[in-house]
Amino acid sequence: MLVLTSGALALGGAPSGEANGGAWGFVRVVRLEHPMLWAQSTDVSFGTTTLKPSVLPAPTSEVEAVCCGAAH
Repeated sequence: MLVLTSGALALGGAPSGEANGGAWGFVRVVRLEHPMLWAQSTDVSFGTTTLKPSVLPAPTSEVEAVCCGAAH
């Protein structure tokens, strides 16, 4: 399961989107209660205006990832 949010984490002085915190919390509970499921949270920063596959990080063993940088 991949939960993709936009601006959930405050980076570089940008405000965080606290409304997305519940989604990240949900995925953390899923990982604790159902360890056999693979669940990852990925956040795309506010500065990224378009969402293309090249913008997202490659799948890794990390359970939480942040993608930030210039728009593509």
